[in-house]
Amino acid sequence: MDITQYIDLESYSYTPGFLGYTDNAPDFSEAGIDALCDDFLKKMAEYINDVTVVSSLFINSNKEELSTDYDISLEEIDKFLHALLKNGMVKTIDLDTLPDPDSPLFDQEFRKLETTFSKLHSPDAQTLKEILKSFFHAVGLMGHIFLVLRAAELIVYPHTDDFGFGFISMHKNKDRQQEQTEWLQTRFYNFIIL
Repeated sequence: MDITQYIDLESYSYTPGFLGYTDNAPDFSEAGIDALCDDFLKKMAEYINDVTVVSSLFINSNKEELSTDYDISLEEIDKFLHALLKNGMVKTIDLDTLPDPDSPLFDQEFRKLETTFSKLHSPDAQTLKEILKSFFHAVGLMGHIFLVLRAAELIVYPHTDDFGFGFISMHKNKDRQQEQTEWLQTRFYNFIIL
């Protein structure tokens, strides 16, 4: 499956099938992230067994630079990257090997990194939670990560702007998209439609 046929990678909310997103009070504590992930997994439990995680996430391989740039310890970096690395959901890239940021080649190479996706088919709920927690804790990540819920015909993405999840329909039919939107509104009290 080519994820780009469903999603505008430049702006998810401009995607024709964009349905809306959840907006939670930003609580990036361990307890806050745990609660957010548990709530999502509980509300989507009937579809979690048939999920594919699709990721083009990448991060600077120079952990010392990351530590300095984001004022976090090397141990914290290792902790948040662990689940993403273990499951092949993030690539580490020596950003110094990319072309000069002012050159046209830089945009081409960066775009290639953003659109080279790896997939994890049918992870169990615990693995999926570890991946989501890892993403929410992460700093310095670039690229994209999506959960494809085939049976629900939805693509979900975790987001840190409003601390929650965004939802994109895999349907082009507007009536079906409306049904999906109404269904999501019954599951998530904080579901926002743009």
